Amino acid sequence: MVEAAHPVSGVPSGEVSGSFVADERAAVQDIVFTGTGIIHGTVRRSDGTVVSEGHVELSSVLLLNPVSAPIPTDGQFTFSGLPAGTYTLLATLPNLQGTDLTGSTSATVTSGQMTRADITLTPTGGVSGIVRTGGGAPAINVRVELNGPQLLLWTYTDTGGGYTFLDVPVGSFTVSAIEPKTGLRSSVEVGVSEGRLIAQDIHLINVGTVAVAATLSDGTPAQDAFVQMHRSALGDFFSDIGRTDVFGHLSVDNVPQGVFTVRVFNPVNTSMFTEASGVIGSDGEVVSVPVVVPIDHSPTIAVTAPAANLEIIEGTRLTLRADASDDVGVARVELFVDGRLVGTDTTAPYTIDFRVPGGPDHSPVRLRAVATDTAAQTAEATLTITRRDDLEPPTVAITAPGDGSIASVGTIDVAIVIDLSFDTSDECGANHPDDNLPASVFVCEVLAAQRLLNFLNPMTTRVALVEFQDSARVIVPLTDNFAAVEWALQNMLDGGAEPFLDDANFGAALQKATAELMDESARREATPVQFLFSRGMARFPSAEITRAVEAGVIVNTLAVGEGATPTALKQIAEATGGAFAPVVNPDEMAQILPNLLLFGIDALVVMAEATDNVSVETVAFRFTSADGTLDTTLTGATAPFTAQLSLPELMQPLPLTVVATATDFGGHEAHSAPVAVTVFPTQRHPAIVRLEPSGGPAGTSTDIVGRFFDPLAQNNVVRFRGVEATITSGTKHRLQVRVPQGVDTGPVTVEAEGLVSNPVTFTLDTDSDGLSDAEEAAHGTEPHNPDSDADGLTDGDEVYIYGTDPLHADSDGDGLTDAEEVNNGLDPGNADDAPMDWDGDGLTNAAEVSAGTDLRRADSDFDGLTDSEEVLTTGTDPLRSDSDGGGRYDGYEVKQDGTDPLAPGDDLPLRHADDLYVLDDESGNILRIAPDGTVTRAVTRDEIVAATGSHSVSFFGRGIVFDTAHAMYFTEGFSQAILRQAPGQPVQVLTSREAISDATDLRFAEPKAITLGNDGLLYVNDNVSDSVLQVDPATGVVDEFVSQTQFAALPTISFVDLSGGIMGDAQGMVYTVSRETPAAVLAIALSTGIPSVLTSGPPLSGFNIPVTMAPNDDVVIAAGDPDTVYRITPGGRLSTFLSNDAIHTVLGSAIDSNDFVWLGGMAFDGRGNFYLIAHNHILQFDTRLAGRVFVSEADIRTVTGMRPELDSGFAVVPVFDADRARLKRGDQAALGTDLIWKPILPP
Repeated sequence: MVEAAHPVSGVPSGEVSGSFVADERAAVQDIVFTGTGIIHGTVRRSDGTVVSEGHVELSSVLLLNPVSAPIPTDGQFTFSGLPAGTYTLLATLPNLQGTDLTGSTSATVTSGQMTRADITLTPTGGVSGIVRTGGGAPAINVRVELNGPQLLLWTYTDTGGGYTFLDVPVGSFTVSAIEPKTGLRSSVEVGVSEGRLIAQDIHLINVGTVAVAATLSDGTPAQDAFVQMHRSALGDFFSDIGRTDVFGHLSVDNVPQGVFTVRVFNPVNTSMFTEASGVIGSDGEVVSVPVVVPIDHSPTIAVTAPAANLEIIEGTRLTLRADASDDVGVARVELFVDGRLVGTDTTAPYTIDFRVPGGPDHSPVRLRAVATDTAAQTAEATLTITRRDDLEPPTVAITAPGDGSIASVGTIDVAIVIDLSFDTSDECGANHPDDNLPASVFVCEVLAAQRLLNFLNPMTTRVALVEFQDSARVIVPLTDNFAAVEWALQNMLDGGAEPFLDDANFGAALQKATAELMDESARREATPVQFLFSRGMARFPSAEITRAVEAGVIVNTLAVGEGATPTALKQIAEATGGAFAPVVNPDEMAQILPNLLLFGIDALVVMAEATDNVSVETVAFRFTSADGTLDTTLTGATAPFTAQLSLPELMQPLPLTVVATATDFGGHEAHSAPVAVTVFPTQRHPAIVRLEPSGGPAGTSTDIVGRFFDPLAQNNVVRFRGVEATITSGTKHRLQVRVPQGVDTGPVTVEAEGLVSNPVTFTLDTDSDGLSDAEEAAHGTEPHNPDSDADGLTDGDEVYIYGTDPLHADSDGDGLTDAEEVNNGLDPGNADDAPMDWDGDGLTNAAEVSAGTDLRRADSDFDGLTDSEEVLTTGTDPLRSDSDGGGRYDGYEVKQDGTDPLAPGDDLPLRHADDLYVLDDESGNILRIAPDGTVTRAVTRDEIVAATGSHSVSFFGRGIVFDTAHAMYFTEGFSQAILRQAPGQPVQVLTSREAISDATDLRFAEPKAITLGNDGLLYVNDNVSDSVLQVDPATGVVDEFVSQTQFAALPTISFVDLSGGIMGDAQGMVYTVSRETPAAVLAIALSTGIPSVLTSGPPLSGFNIPVTMAPNDDVVIAAGDPDTVYRITPGGRLSTFLSNDAIHTVLGSAIDSNDFVWLGGMAFDGRGNFYLIAHNHILQFDTRLAGRVFVSEADIRTVTGMRPELDSGFAVVPVFDADRARLKRGDQAALGTDLIWKPILPP
């Protein structure tokens, strides 16, 4: 088989078969190209003349590449072997003067046929003429150009000045002649017609000669003076022309017509010059320009201090002061002491500090001051002072490190942490080095950080950069690229950071920095160190400090600025084993760092303070080791006196002694007290701090918390009693593992890089009841059953908390289980309290437990009937205030209305009590929802704006509450105010943003959730100060009731974020929700103002975390992921009240089945119904938790005309008889027990 490609088009022929004749080594086989055609044609000029040179190019999408063929003398061309289709042909005729002449056409090829396609070139004409000088003479060998769109032709004039352009396409063009000396063009426009030669002469620009005659101001020639010239025709610049001759003359030829300016410089001092101008008007004109140049005189100098013949002690520092002047300028003043240059000053007043050198007593010291002007001309002044001996010795003391310090060699991972918070905008007390203007605390922080970076060793150190305000972020991840960190710091100074927006949050800063020092970029053996630069205006982050200590992180803190607050910073450094230092001027870092950098070092820096009555000449530091292997002396000559001892690679601890010796200029010496420093080698074993949890069944996931684990989890080996465990994740300080099957109680260890940690015991507790399997065997309980006696208490709680018998459900034999007694406050070890009647309601404690009523409340459901009356007399439900569900409480019906509490039809109607009020952020309205679900506007946006003066209304994250007189109080976001509306009255501002700011001593305020205490006062979460405010509802007077500092001092609380809900109960408590860290429900006793933690940690996460009080004084919150409603008892026990799935079921088709339910505000009404905002719908659950969509999003949209945005603001009008006297503040008895209703929360 053979195949060929056409030599012109490259088209393949297709395979052709053939064969060889026997015994023949060659065969012949013809190949025929089929399915192709031919293009043939002739190239001609526009007048029909055949073109006999050039080439034709053929192109088409059918060809891989264009094909070209030369044009023969007959002008004919042929392309064969072409596939059928359309082609473009372009003929090109070369033009020696520039752009080639072209013509084109197209042709369609038919298979098996020849297609004719002639090409005609573009029509042309010509241009010719004579180029003359400005004086009219022919200009010889001058370049002439013809320019047009996509065309450039050029030529040079002949001996007669003539030029000619042929083969110029028809059209309009510019013809230019270029003056050869100046490069200036003379141009004319021409129009070229077909077949015609156009005549066009051109005149060059006029040029002349400038004759410069320069003299000095004393009349002598300005010889060798530098000359520049500005020629307006050439542009707005001066160019160098040359120098004048011995007569001060310089002739400049070919100056173009127009204005010129000559600049002549002083031959000695080029900062002095004179300018003169003139005009060249005609060709060949000579213009004389006289120029007078000023003379530069030598400077003068006189020394004004010190006085001549002054007697002064050797080593004393003096200041030379000199007056120097010059007619142009003094460049510098230099001081020579006994012939040695000691200093230079370049600006007046001229002062140079110097030290009197040592020498014989009463010997002279010669001072010579030399002034040099800008032309290097000099003048000098001399004087002599007398040197006296120094007779007093110096003093010296080592200031860093301290005696007994411990240092470690090796690697170090550093996080530089910069505070960008609002408080760093104040001045720090030092000036910026660039402009010498007062610098902000933020600028001083960054400058100090740059000094720190310069101090660190890039061979042994990795650095990360973290910035923080209310939150923190990593700017540069942990790296050994110091240039990247330096660039980021400089970028901060140059405006790359956005400081001064929020308050400082040390917890966020330490959390982010510690995480960076623990991740995969960290080195296992490196000492993790943080340098926290801040003004200190933040609270102590106890949770993050605990984390840092456990991880072995050393936090050095620097309080930057004159007004810095050091308290929290000192506590942070002390708690983590770091050092604290105040910094006003960033240059102080040189003195500070030797006391801070004692971990992960490769050199020991020692600093000493030395004084003398005159001056200290040197301080020598002698380092000696106890074993005699090291004895080195290093010397410092300038304060601050420091020495840096490079440390060898160590295998054992190295005890060192350092002594500093100060020498003054009189040769006197003083020795410091010795300082002992012990340097430890770099090897660091992994260390376990704790197990979390420390016990559980096999298969349990437990966290090993400690330090110096390998940051790559797979590089660690964890063993439980020698059995290797599976590591599921890990960092340098926390490994998550699964307890292996088959292990028993015993030690846990971590091995990394061949080093094994300390052992920590893990207790095997198969049923997780708080008793180990071994303890279960000792007590006789079941190791696989957490509640062996099925009394509701775990075996561990019975043994270690309550002291009850884990094998008997009723330890004291009083007929109540141990759990029933514990849950109701009875003593499970004392049978005498069951028959008692603690609340005096006629039912024994045991009977109350059986009925489910409150042992300490005679009227458990607050309906005005005692529990015994309901159980023994009326037959009503002691757990429901309205047993028949008719809308009136049992006590009302029996004691006031005379109706049947078991017949709903005769209940008298309530007034506006139990109406729901909700804040709609979208419409800016406060909506009223009646018990039958009717929605109306209670307060409009316009009414609120009229009160606040703001341009709009924001209810996002805000709260609403009613007092006993049905006055309404709510918070609003645009005004950041607390507002009040009494029944029938307009909205009024009760407490302004300014008043809140004054109370918290902060510039801003953000009042959010609001509640009413049982003392009749309002309590408000302020999300700027993160404090709880106390507000008088009558006067609006506001005080800070509990500060963020008080909250942060609580156990387990690092810092608070009071953007969650707040709610008061009838027992004198207020509960507020903090989103972090950790999320917690915080309880405040109104009688003392002392806060405590009700509960914290998971699952209390979320955004607003609304809260309400259940009728039995349980706290109810919406939190978690997905959102769930939880109940928390006054003792802090947390359980699920409504699951996300249960809420999802009630919403039904109102929400996509795959979406999580987003929850908002909550409230209970006087009938025991529970209301919940879910996805902008309001759900209602009765006392048995049967739920329904009470008010839909569409119901609200019908009233407001827009899709609602319902958040946390949700309240119920309390149930009080409007005709009775209102409650006085704190006087619960004024209502009487028959008017208070609080049903118990369903179990």
